[in-house]
Amino acid sequence: MARAIIALVALFLVAPPPARAQELPVDVTLAEMVNLPQESPRLTLTANGPVRSLRVVVREGGRSVFSRGVGNLRAEAFRTVGWRAPPGVHEYVIEVSGRTQEGSQRVSFERTVSVMRPIEISIRKQEVDLGTRRLQFMINNPGGRAELTIFDPSRARIHEGTTDLHGAPAGTRLEVRWPEMRRPIARMELRVYDVSDSYTDYEIVPFSVDIPHRDVVFETARWEIRPEERPKLDEAHARIIAAIREHASDLQARLYILGHTDTVGSASDNMLLSQRRANAIARYFRDRGGITLPIVVRGFGETIPSVRTADNVDEARNRRAQYILAAQPPVAGSWAPVQ
Repeated sequence: MARAIIALVALFLVAPPPARAQELPVDVTLAEMVNLPQESPRLTLTANGPVRSLRVVVREGGRSVFSRGVGNLRAEAFRTVGWRAPPGVHEYVIEVSGRTQEGSQRVSFERTVSVMRPIEISIRKQEVDLGTRRLQFMINNPGGRAELTIFDPSRARIHEGTTDLHGAPAGTRLEVRWPEMRRPIARMELRVYDVSDSYTDYEIVPFSVDIPHRDVVFETARWEIRPEERPKLDEAHARIIAAIREHASDLQARLYILGHTDTVGSASDNMLLSQRRANAIARYFRDRGGITLPIVVRGFGETIPSVRTADNVDEARNRRAQYILAAQPPVAGSWAPVQ
């Protein structure tokens, strides 16, 4: 009895496996990325042998989105079929069936197709911030890369950089940064590619408005604003408000207050004095109300004179302030918010 069981097992192990059904002799290629409106999802059927009654069914999420009889194909013949699809990433189950000499055959496989619309870039003006050197934007397709080129006023390129967008989904808020520039920025060109290598361009032209005004006269070595000097600041305040309405909606802007002194006294004392005077003016503008932009200040002491003089020269033209509404710092370096 034991011998019979062993013989039976041995017979089972050496018996040939059942014959597999032959696969449909058709190669199927599918474009994994298409660009609207010129293209649509499509697949190409190439017969390796004669096939009759060829049919294609495409499903997405269990629902049929395309079904078509292709007819007969002789060996090496091919046929391309396509269907409409909205923009986005589509997960398809594709079934191809037909008849060969061996009978009815069928193949099924899954594919992902990205349908891309013409690329569009969306930039909110307040998200172009030259002060912090960053630019945020969105595109309507999965992101490929962003190329930023910056020019100075002489049209020379002063920066070229590429940011990998890592295939970020459409509608993702994306960001490009750049290093601090030694020369002023006159123009920026942003070219954004989607994952299909289609691209669109966007130009950014920063602005700077120097607010004309009458300079406040301070007492020697003091920074308090005297009552008789306030009308000068009120006039300047009105001009700043008007400039904001005209220009500041274009880009993220700030109001820069620059303080300067003459060469009387030590350089270190003048630096501190100019900072305090600039801050006093900025505080007056802030408390006056109506300026919704950030106000930042910086004292330059005697380092940027309006008129070059020798040391310890009392020159009224050098005791001045500047009020600049700009999308980028008028002078590179560290700026402080109004205190």
